[in-house]
Amino acid sequence: MSLLSSVSQVCKETGLLVPASLIGNDDDENAVRLLGAAERTGKHLGREPFPEMIKTQTVTTADGTADYAFESDFLYFVPQTSWNVTNTRIMGHAIRAQEWERLQNGSISIAAITDVWRVTRDSSDNRQFSVYPTPSAVETLTFEYIMNTWCESAGGAAQTTWTADTDVPIFPDYLFELELKWRVLEVAGMPYAQALAEAEDELDKEKARAPGTRVLSLDGPRNADPYGGYGGVNIQEGNFTL
Repeated sequence: MSLLSSVSQVCKETGLLVPASLIGNDDDENAVRLLGAAERTGKHLGREPFPEMIKTQTVTTADGTADYAFESDFLYFVPQTSWNVTNTRIMGHAIRAQEWERLQNGSISIAAITDVWRVTRDSSDNRQFSVYPTPSAVETLTFEYIMNTWCESAGGAAQTTWTADTDVPIFPDYLFELELKWRVLEVAGMPYAQALAEAEDELDKEKARAPGTRVLSLDGPRNADPYGGYGGVNIQEGNFTL
């Protein structure tokens, strides 16, 4: 549903006047407040790791270069998705500033073990992806991230804010309406605790269901999988001696 359609639905549920438009309707105080609540709602839900919000960045390293720019829509990393594709090894976790300085200036090297990384800033105060050890060849690194473009135009152009009444959220619109409802009630000075609880409950459910979840079996070793859930191997029941 579009921005205006979702806001109109919320207004009908809360007894508020349905605005004729939102974007550019600065003379209507009700429309201004509704747009403000819709903007806050979008920014809040836009930080959640919904599958629709996940993208992959590929970095091609250069000899002697440790720092690389993020994509323009980068918001934050999806944990444990960083890989050195060239040597088929997972990269180490993001390290702290103290660990980074120790590696840069100390006598201990982890070059023989794995690559590690850290988010730093460039000369223009933009975030960048910094790798240790500094690459000495052309390699391919990849990682997944949450993008900062949480809505899009009717034509599909990604956006970081509402710019037209016909814009649509990238995340599920029913979550947008639930989250917007309690914020609208709050702005209007009406009770909103029940609406807030419903929104939070549905958000938790969606975050659990949307990525797909592994089934935890309680029926013994029949479904045991030594390959971490990737295979269909069955283990025969019996006694095992160490």
